[in-house]
Amino acid sequence: MNKFMKFMNEKFAPAANKIVQTRWISAILSGFYKYMPIVLVGALLQIITNISGALGLESQVVDLLKTMYNLTFGLMGLFLSFTIAHSLAERLKIDAVTSGLIAVSSFLLLQKPTLAGEGFGVQLSFLFYRLGGQSIFMAILVAIFTAETMGLFIHKKWTFSSPSLPDFVRKWFEPIIPGIVVIISCWLLVNVANVDLYELISLLVVPLTKASDTYIVFILLEVLFMFLFVIGINPAITFGVMFPIWFANLAENAALVQQGLEPIHIATLQTGQAWVVIGGSGATLALNLWMLKSKSKTMRSLSRVALFPSLLNINEPLIFGLPIAFNPILSIPFILNGGLINPTIVYLAMSSGLVTKPFAMTPSWLPSPVIAFLTNQDWRGVVLVFVILAIDAAVWYPFFKAYEKNLIAKEAAEE
Repeated sequence: MNKFMKFMNEKFAPAANKIVQTRWISAILSGFYKYMPIVLVGALLQIITNISGALGLESQVVDLLKTMYNLTFGLMGLFLSFTIAHSLAERLKIDAVTSGLIAVSSFLLLQKPTLAGEGFGVQLSFLFYRLGGQSIFMAILVAIFTAETMGLFIHKKWTFSSPSLPDFVRKWFEPIIPGIVVIISCWLLVNVANVDLYELISLLVVPLTKASDTYIVFILLEVLFMFLFVIGINPAITFGVMFPIWFANLAENAALVQQGLEPIHIATLQTGQAWVVIGGSGATLALNLWMLKSKSKTMRSLSRVALFPSLLNINEPLIFGLPIAFNPILSIPFILNGGLINPTIVYLAMSSGLVTKPFAMTPSWLPSPVIAFLTNQDWRGVVLVFVILAIDAAVWYPFFKAYEKNLIAKEAAEE
């Protein structure tokens, strides 16, 4: 066991961190974080829209709210092409705003819009769904291609530049050549090679999103996330890869609900936040509640400090303060609850239709019952949170008592 832990700490963890910290992965994750405020605005509008519809307000009001929602959350792909290119350009130390704007232009050009009218009356027509969450992977590719091309030309000095030009003027001219290269490349791909990049990526990504919704993959990922925390690695290092899948699934669910249909995807970020990791990774809220009445001074004092963060699904104080990480007693229920039991219950409840699948984005710093109701607006989801919490408490109890006994003995020896 010691040899395994040594390998994970000295070999695996540094290698995993090195991969995740590559500029592409970190830029993708950063791009999602930059887009998050707009997502939350869209989520609030979606909730208001659903409430307005349920209250029977005039159709004009509901339609206006739907339009506002579509122009925030509904433009996920378009906005991410900007934020991801912006983040990658920052890492390449080139003009981030210009890179983001050229990425947006390229993204729109690749949609192959149709033209109608003449002069000032000309109109561009896009298929709206291609600008939203279903085009996340296309946005990522466009953003990376744009920023990397811009960075290559600028760092190689293949640009219009002159030492005699003022700095602000040089910054205007610097992006011209690489910007034209990016735009023309996209135009050639669409209009000469006749490649529909959206459809091509969809063919490759659909199997991936479908696989994420299978029970085996759903469980394996949750076990991986719990295991990483046990060995002291925050599973957030995987989010640069997982966010595009989770957000694409949620966006498709939201689009289906907008059409009056049932959501189809279980694997979303909200699924984990609401039902799988109640109190944080490993479902530690139940443990925190047991600790409030612990006979161990260490557990009791730590539980009071960690309770409020636990209610908001933040449990680093417990993972690294109790600790749960590298703890052979507490790591067992941590992985059992967060990796096996909770995901299984959630998967069965949602795949059977007992609980509605998530379709609305929610803030991650809210208590699980609140996230559950906001993300699927189904009271049965709230009930499921408390059912899972009770099961978590039963699983945690014997391990909590065993570790409490060790701490009491340690505290007595120290006194």
